[in-house]
Amino acid sequence: MTPFDIRNNLITIANEYLQKQQELSKDFAEKTFNELVKSGEKLHTDYTQYMPKMYTMQDVIDKANELYGFVSNAK
Repeated sequence: MTPFDIRNNLITIANEYLQKQQELSKDFAEKTFNELVKSGEKLHTDYTQYMPKMYTMQDVIDKANELYGFVSNAK
């Protein structure tokens, strides 16, 4: 495996991790918000303030660097 392959794999893993984290956060926020709407505590127009922000490319790079740190320190 070349260094390029390792970096590519780390970027892929980091992206998949953040994507899954985003999906779980969004699902939780939707369920919570829907319960608040049912109980009359919130209106449908308040929906956007409960949604998690989408991760950025910099977030992917940061997570890949974190993973690389783990790989490069393996003994």
